[in-house]
Amino acid sequence: MKSVVLSFIALAGLLSQNTPQNIDGNTSVAPSSIRSDGIIYAQKSEIAIGVLPFKGEGALEAENAPWKVIASDLDFSNKIEIVQLARLDTNALKLKGARMYVDGSYKIIGDSLITTANLKDFVTKKLLLTKTITVPKKDVRLAGHRFANNVVKTLFMQNGPFETSILVSRRVSGGKDIYVMDYDGYNMRKVASGSINMMPTFIDASRYVLVSYKQGRPELYRGNLNSSVSEKISYSKGMNISPDYSPTNGRLVFSSSRDGNSEIYTSDISGEKLERLTVSSANDGAPAWSPNGYMIAYISDRSGSPQLYVMDNTGSNERRLTFSGTYQDSPVWSPDGKKIAFTSRRDGKFDIFIIALDGSEETKITGVMGGHCEYPVWSPDGSQILFVHSTGGRNNIYRISADGAGEAVAVTKTGDVEMPAWSFMKE
Repeated sequence: MKSVVLSFIALAGLLSQNTPQNIDGNTSVAPSSIRSDGIIYAQKSEIAIGVLPFKGEGALEAENAPWKVIASDLDFSNKIEIVQLARLDTNALKLKGARMYVDGSYKIIGDSLITTANLKDFVTKKLLLTKTITVPKKDVRLAGHRFANNVVKTLFMQNGPFETSILVSRRVSGGKDIYVMDYDGYNMRKVASGSINMMPTFIDASRYVLVSYKQGRPELYRGNLNSSVSEKISYSKGMNISPDYSPTNGRLVFSSSRDGNSEIYTSDISGEKLERLTVSSANDGAPAWSPNGYMIAYISDRSGSPQLYVMDNTGSNERRLTFSGTYQDSPVWSPDGKKIAFTSRRDGKFDIFIIALDGSEETKITGVMGGHCEYPVWSPDGSQILFVHSTGGRNNIYRISADGAGEAVAVTKTGDVEMPAWSFMKE
């Protein structure tokens, strides 16, 4: 039986402090950035948590061990600093300003993995959270992801992104296929193949829309992660590309040249109830819904070069946001709707920038990386930005803190991926 035990008094004491503190009340300073085995620990941490190896029955690959997955997941958040220990060492935890730690156990029975994980406060001796999670052995990482989500929910009253998925377009001989993977790059598998398939976007946890050249020109198709069959949903003489779905209003927005030059249109997920939003002699494309479904960001070359614009979901109140760079592309909204990330070419190099809705606070977050950085995507919790890094003919997915702090972390290493899409947060 799953059980959850919360000590809200203990949690209130832990969460009422903005900086980590030692047990004697003296403020401690969180380390800036500690790198170990490809993990970049969170900066500006609000809470430090120790993670101990679990006691176990049965062999697991080291990278799939539940405590390894939990540590990696919690480290993803800029709100948590992970202290990894071989055993419980309260002095080491105190030095890091930590009073909480995770321990647990696991056992393999047949084709199942049963994991019991705990979040404890070693000062008050309180058990803050405990869960027993059973998953198929083939999905061993899911147990760690699920407990990490519960920790984030318990501490910050919000869902974590650790059970979300990422879609990518992947180069293959003669075309491109669509693959899906866990948020951290594990468990990659093919979901659409044949011809050129690209620009995927999620509808929900299992359905998505993609652009495919199956019939010779780019059209919109609706696919399912659990089936290799896709259904065509756009029909026109022109190109239909760059779809984006809004779960708020249930509408697709996309770019189409069906009436001549490229313009912005919306439809339902069946491709029906079509509405044209932009009317100009320029090329308008790469549309993206705001989280509340009331606004659309897009790219237009009406000023002479491709620049970032926003408009209402009716096509009214168009306004320009960017005035720098020779080429802007791929805008995406932050989950809180306050900022937009986009690709910009400046000094011959593509990088990822973030800008506020009034055009202020324009910030480059990938400036220290060589090569090109394109196709940004916000993590569902808004803490990270996923992007494609291209160098030496290889394209890989990286992620970086949304404020640009620290180094970028490689999510894929295959060298042939692009155009990522991140699924919506699970409730």
